Order: sequence, then structure tokens, then C-alpha cells
Amino acid sequence: MVAALLVFLALAFVQSANGQTETQETGLAAVRLAHFSPDAPLLDLLVDGRLRLRDLNFTGLSSYLVIPAGEHELRIQPHRAPNQGDSTNVQAPEPFVISVTLEPGKYYTLVASGFFDPPPTQEQLGSLELSMTANTVATITGPRGYSNTATETATLSELFPGVYTVRAGKEGYKTASYEVEVRPNETAFLSIALQANSEGEPSEELPQVVGGNANLGLEWRKVQLQLYEDELTGFPPPGSAFVRVIHASPITPAVTVALARRGQNDEENNEPIITELTYPNEADYVPVEAGRVSFRLQGATGGQTLTELENLELHSGTIYTFYIVATRDDSFVSLIPTVDALLTGQP
Repeated sequence: MVAALLVFLALAFVQSANGQTETQETGLAAVRLAHFSPDAPLLDLLVDGRLRLRDLNFTGLSSYLVIPAGEHELRIQPHRAPNQGDSTNVQAPEPFVISVTLEPGKYYTLVASGFFDPPPTQEQLGSLELSMTANTVATITGPRGYSNTATETATLSELFPGVYTVRAGKEGYKTASYEVEVRPNETAFLSIALQANSEGEPSEELPQVVGGNANLGLEWRKVQLQLYEDELTGFPPPGSAFVRVIHASPITPAVTVALARRGQNDEENNEPIITELTYPNEADYVPVEAGRVSFRLQGATGGQTLTELENLELHSGTIYTFYIVATRDDSFVSLIPTVDALLTGQP
């Protein structure tokens, strides 16, 4: 799954000047589906009760469906095997429904994100007990975006099972890292013992305190549908591309997207182009000079790099959307680029 996310690059060449004119003149609109629910099965799309798209998998982005403008019911449901619904022992999966009004000549992306499975019960969660001396700072990260801070002996409860990383430090002592496994309905114990610095040895940087001591992973978001309008009718400035970012990961906190480009002296220049973007919001399209660039996804508060998309070629006259997506179990974050439109006839 991780490898697939890294190499995934959806090229949806769906726009043309003739197509835009046709939809505007005939009162048509276009909508496509993006599947970013990490634990959902293959998804089908029904428009006003009619099946229009089937078997879209995680990180999949469909082609546009052209439909009449106006009010519609868009229904997303897990795809079932043939005759599965005929069995009295099998309950049909619950669909997800959104009512929308589509304008003539407009293009839209319907994003399905969040979790398909229900939230875990208390019996499926575990705890972690930390023992450490006074003035020790420990940061704890783990599955499903968990992030927390402890400054004294503490018990962290309602943790998803999995491996947690604990980084602990104290003024005048060496910083240490630990890994501890949390199991369902059990309490894991970790005793933190730090080694003092040698005489004259400089102190290491202390672990960074997570703002608000927030458990970012336990905010369980059920699958939800968000409709975004795709601005495909304008041209980027000459020599540039348009870039938009959509935050589609409920277990990833607010982020900053930085653009990195190497200069003539092979020095890398970093430029934040989007700041404090939260789930499930989108950032406006911004013009970016065409050429080879790297995109860095960073935490908006701590500034740590969550993922990086290196050496990507942005083409002049092209419109891109980047989706922030994370897997459920290991919280691996990806920044998935898609080509929304390749415009021709740019002056």
C-alpha cells in the first residue's frame, strides 16, 4: 500500500476548450469521484439512483461524468459481490448520500474520506504507562496520527494497538528514543532512564512539545462526502501552472505545503505556498512557476516534515490538485498529485 501511494500519479486529462463550450451551451455539468477512505472497500457512485461508476479503489480518481446541471442526489456505496444482497444473513452496507446543486459549465470533484469501519470499542484499545524523572520531556507518536506529550510519570489511555515511539530528553542529559507495543485491553509499561552528558558535552535539543497535548489520532471521522468545485476555465499565467491542495486525511493535523526549488548555486529555496490547511478543507489554486520542484508537507505547528514529493515536473498551462491522504494503520501520509486539466491555446 505504501509503495502504491508513493508511485501513484493519476493523469485525468479531461478538459478541452470544446468540452467547456459544450457544457456551458447545453446546460451540462461534470463530476468525478475520489476515493480517499483508507479502510473502505471498492466504491460505487449512483446519480439520482442510477449506477454511473463502480469499483473505485482507495486513492482512485475517476474520469468526469457529464450530467445535466441542477439538483442531484449523489450516493456512494460499497460494491457488493453478485447476489450478496439477496442473502438474508448479510446486511447491505450503508450508503453515503449528499444532495448537491451543480451549475452549468462547472466541473466538480466528490471526495469520499474518513473511516468506513466503526470506531473501536474500549476492549480494542490499550494503555501506555510512562515512568520518568522530574523535568523529563517525552513526545509520543503512534498509529492513526497519535501525537502527545508527557512531562512526568503518566498513563496514556485509549490508544489504538500498535507500535508507539517515545522520544525523551532532559536538560544536561542525552536524548533517548524507545519503541513500545500497545496491545488491546492491556497496559504497556515503559521506564525511561537517561544518561547524563559528559563534562563539557553540549546538551541535545529537547523533544518538541506537542501543542495542547492533543491526541490527534482518536478523532474518529466516519466516511463523509465533500464536493469541491474545480476551476478549469481559466489559464495560468504564462510559464506557470495552477496548484491546489485538498486535505483529505482526518488523522493528519493542520499542514503547511512548502515549495522547494534549487537555485543556480544548487542551494534549495523553500517557499510556503499554503499554510495551516486543515481537514477537510481545500486551498485556493495558486500559480507556480513551471519546472522541476519538490513539495514538502509539514506540520503547521511543529514544522516537522510529514512527507515529501521530490523532483516533480510542473508543466506550463497545466492545472493540478494535490490530495493529502493517510493510511489507517500506520498513518503513512502521502501527497498525491493529479492533473486536472492540460490547457491548450494559452496566449
